[in-house]
Amino acid sequence: MQIISVDIGNSAVKVGFEKQDSSFAHHRFESLENIKTELLPDSPCLWSVCSVNENTCLQLKQWQNSNRPRDHFHVIGPDEIPIESNVDDRASVGRDRLVAAWRANSMRPENEDLVIVDAGTAVTIDYVDKFGVFQGGVIFPGAMASLSSLASTTHNLEDFTQSQPNLNKIFDQPIGKNTRDAILSGVLHTQLFAIVEIAQLMACDQNVVATGGQTDLLKSHLPNSWKISKHLVLQGAADIGRLLP
Repeated sequence: MQIISVDIGNSAVKVGFEKQDSSFAHHRFESLENIKTELLPDSPCLWSVCSVNENTCLQLKQWQNSNRPRDHFHVIGPDEIPIESNVDDRASVGRDRLVAAWRANSMRPENEDLVIVDAGTAVTIDYVDKFGVFQGGVIFPGAMASLSSLASTTHNLEDFTQSQPNLNKIFDQPIGKNTRDAILSGVLHTQLFAIVEIAQLMACDQNVVATGGQTDLLKSHLPNSWKISKHLVLQGAADIGRLLP
């Protein structure tokens, strides 16, 4: 049965599947109303779902039942992700963090540690040790969440979440000459420096895999040694789907 992998995040639903030519098709939907059945495979599929949003997951299950009743819908549980962990409560760790760590672990050089950066609505930076054990990490607001927070907690600052900044200008000239540029420069530089510095604190040898929607904003300014894997969670969910009985 063909697999449709799903990454349900805080702000969007991402869907991926392997096409007949072995390329990987992927789509991002801001809402379930935007999902188009014609974009998905015609044959019955297994939905392998990695979710951090229970309500959206339930709504997607209902959408699948109504629109693709021949499919099977499976939500990945913490014990189905084949990576060992050393954390206080594995069940409370975001599935996306564990799936991304497991998928990235296949890229880890033998006997070296690994850092996984996922820059989305929230930024997560996680550490896998040289034995392949997930050790936990850090979480902080992403760029869009930071911009939204500034707008909602101040009286005079606008919401610039829909801005299309000139990144070269911002990084070449960090001192903003107007409020918009000052905010964008502050948020983007904070994101960049926090991500790079925390990753370096975790692993000096810089085996880093970066993913997530906001990675596109920063990738040209990240260290050249870092690997960019834009669909790490989607591809990991697909691989886990293939392991299911």
